[in-house]
Amino acid sequence: MKRTTLDHLLNPQSVALFGASNRPNTIGTVVLSSIMQAQPNFPVYPINPRHEFLHGLPCYYDLKSVKGSVELAIVATSIKNVPDILKVCGKAGIKAVMVLSPTAYKHRSDKSSTFDKIRRLVKQYDIKLLGPGCFGVQRPQNNFSAWLGVDQAKPGKLALVSESGGVCSSLIDWATQQDIGFSQVIALGHAADLDIGDILDYLINDPSTHSILLYLEHMTPARKLLSSLRAAASIKPVILLTAQTEVEYLHDATLTAALQRAGVIRAYRLNDLIAAAQVLMMGKKLRSDGLGIIGNGRGINSLAVQRARRLKIELYQPAEPCLKALAATLPKTSKIGNPVNIYNDVDEAHIIAAAETLLADKTCSAVLILIAPTSVNNATKLAHALIDLYRRQRKPVLVCLLGGDSVEKARRMIDDVGMACFKTPESAIEGYSFLLSFYRNQQLLLQTPGSSAFETSTDLQQASQQLDHKIKQGGSLTNPQFKTLLANFHIDIDTIASSLVFRGLPLQLEMRPDSEFGPAIHVFIAGTQIRAATMLPPLNPRLLQSFFAKLQLPINSSNDHLPLQQLLLQISDMVCELPQIERLLLSHQTDANSASEAVVLKRSATSAERYQHLAIHPYPNQLRSHFTTRSGDEIYVRPMRAEDADMEQSFVAQLSEETRYLRFMQNLKVLPPLWLARFTQIDYQREMALIALLRDGDEVTEVGVVRYTNSSDGYSCEFAIVVADKWQGQGVARYLMNQIIAIARDRGFKEMVGVVLRENHKMKKFCKSFGFVIGPDPDDETLVMARLQLSG
Repeated sequence: MKRTTLDHLLNPQSVALFGASNRPNTIGTVVLSSIMQAQPNFPVYPINPRHEFLHGLPCYYDLKSVKGSVELAIVATSIKNVPDILKVCGKAGIKAVMVLSPTAYKHRSDKSSTFDKIRRLVKQYDIKLLGPGCFGVQRPQNNFSAWLGVDQAKPGKLALVSESGGVCSSLIDWATQQDIGFSQVIALGHAADLDIGDILDYLINDPSTHSILLYLEHMTPARKLLSSLRAAASIKPVILLTAQTEVEYLHDATLTAALQRAGVIRAYRLNDLIAAAQVLMMGKKLRSDGLGIIGNGRGINSLAVQRARRLKIELYQPAEPCLKALAATLPKTSKIGNPVNIYNDVDEAHIIAAAETLLADKTCSAVLILIAPTSVNNATKLAHALIDLYRRQRKPVLVCLLGGDSVEKARRMIDDVGMACFKTPESAIEGYSFLLSFYRNQQLLLQTPGSSAFETSTDLQQASQQLDHKIKQGGSLTNPQFKTLLANFHIDIDTIASSLVFRGLPLQLEMRPDSEFGPAIHVFIAGTQIRAATMLPPLNPRLLQSFFAKLQLPINSSNDHLPLQQLLLQISDMVCELPQIERLLLSHQTDANSASEAVVLKRSATSAERYQHLAIHPYPNQLRSHFTTRSGDEIYVRPMRAEDADMEQSFVAQLSEETRYLRFMQNLKVLPPLWLARFTQIDYQREMALIALLRDGDEVTEVGVVRYTNSSDGYSCEFAIVVADKWQGQGVARYLMNQIIAIARDRGFKEMVGVVLRENHKMKKFCKSFGFVIGPDPDDETLVMARLQLSG
């Protein structure tokens, strides 16, 4: 696989160290020791004109003296020297630089000036730079460690990315004691160039990384970060711990809502990062709610139930057939139900039988087995039985072995097979809560709501122009203007009051901008500071189900939730389409005379880019279209959705071998799960995929797809297109290509790039017909690059 500049930075095959030293307690000495301690299997070039040898290696006077090629330059000199070193690296063609130099300055202006120089040089020479003030990077399985901490991480499947070197170093120390390893460790420092979003994009495609752990102190740039989090969490579990001091409580609620929509698990304690990852690395996911608990003591079961209630975890309710099966299997002294209590009995046959009975019920999502040691305990024998059960089951099986030395061997046996094993009932329930959060947040991540304003007769232009005119005039909306504004989104002002009283509960709806995540919709119990829910637009009915669940007023057959649901969806559309609205306040007392209190407009003009004000880009309904093929068939085109995964897989499977090879540049019959998720779970802010469909009654068939993804340079995008064999020559590819070029141009991309097999003459001719220029791929002679200038 072609190596990227980020591979050079995070997994280098040759390193030059500026400022290498042997003086005690200097960065140059510490990092060189770290590099050599990892026993690198690649060239290392220390650079310092004062030394001939360091750590048994030849030391070079300057970069020109180095004869071999250099993938990564590490800078451990004074920050004042960094701009000059960047110039040297840029001229030498080095594209990856890590700056460990601390950034302490007496005057802020001096720091700002140096950072400005660094950014200019990075852009001038197309360098990817980590730092300054970076604490280091480790890639244990590849023997790379440029690290200022004490410990070398063990190889493993967890990637750890932190804005704090101290937190990073502490986690590695603790994880090493627990025999937990890492695929990649990155302590970011100041983001003069690369930020957390860039790092996440790299880890998404890293085959060595199973789960991603993040410690962040800043959530900016929020929109890019959230976009990268969504992309990463659609592929791999992402657990995030954030430390934000003096945070306003509505911001914290908005942050939680944003992470849930991104599919990310939020941790609240440092040890939660590792604990959550351990559970998720079992590889067995929940398919529903409902935990079954089995224990050999009333006390330990009670502790587990108590913790579950506090975390609002729903326990599985066994049906009558399950209860009868348990009663027939277990000793008569056992308490049948959930939890199942097998008093002081650690006979593995009883434990396994109870677990299998619960897991056989479709409504039981997972089982937690709690075992306290007794004098008749055979913990090793029990561990073998539990491991066998775990291997045979598709559902998660969690174990809690209480006690110390008497069960330590059994614990290690269970840990060694990747099974989650806990020491206390409370920690076991918390472990299950991470599985549950992952399941629920993944469901939210798959939701791609759009603005329904395109499906109704909403006059967006009129509404927007009205608000722009009012902003120029100054002042508040008049009552008639307020009524007209609501009517544009089909909101009857006379029904607002009744819609905001739900089952006797008066509610207040408030939209206010969050400093990082833009507009957020908060629902309060009217007349109180009790917040019922916080939601980020856009919304749809599935997302609102969680809101009703939080009110503990679930949806029922009476459908009495529909007026409130409809109002929330309409407000979501309004917030999406009208960035001019700064704040909105509606309550059960809102009427036609409430304009001055209900709406606050922004004081200045808003961004011209549609949906720029939102943290989550709506499903782009406006990009739907249709056309007629040369043979007269009507083809419907729309942006890809997550639920298209099965159709996309079938489409690829039905392509001819030649078409699949020319599109994917390898022989494959079906899309790997990782690829399928990447292709169908689209973040419409950073990428786009249009799917061409043929409708025949109720049957819908995919006939082609085109996509672009945002390149890391920020100004170009890479396209790919494929059409079913029987539909080639019907104008499908040409229509799709015209559409995707127009979208990319509208999004502000300067260039569109395609990678094409040199032997694919048909595609090269196709690209040329749109004005693409075909040139060689500098890294692979079997490929060519097709480039189209989109502006200027």
